[in-house]
Amino acid sequence: MVTIVVGVAAVVAINTFSNSSENANQDAVRNDLGAIALSSQAYYMRPSMLGGGDKSFTGFTFEGIAFPGLVPEGAEDLVISNENGTYTITSAAGNELVIEGNPAQSNDVLLVATINPNEYSIEVTDADSGS
Repeated sequence: MVTIVVGVAAVVAINTFSNSSENANQDAVRNDLGAIALSSQAYYMRPSMLGGGDKSFTGFTFEGIAFPGLVPEGAEDLVISNENGTYTITSAAGNELVIEGNPAQSNDVLLVATINPNEYSIEVTDADSGS
């Protein structure tokens, strides 16, 4: 009987730790997307002669901002990764920038940041369905 109770407790502890770890990873990706949003808004406002977008997100890449991450080998400057996840610019035109954040520890969740010059929002979606 004791063996069964200890076994069940171990399984519950492992599941709890796993869920907590995935939630912490999603929070880290949310924080990274917030940092990217703030840096990209500064890029938007900066004149083009100073390396900015001159009031446009058109042509935005991760090269235009300071963000701790690496461009994966073979990828363009539209994808960057760090220990928290992978971030992909899906749309960069005019007054709107859309970036997807894929957490490193969860393949079924995708965080999508929609960034405008004065605000941003982050939506959590199902990676399989895209909604």
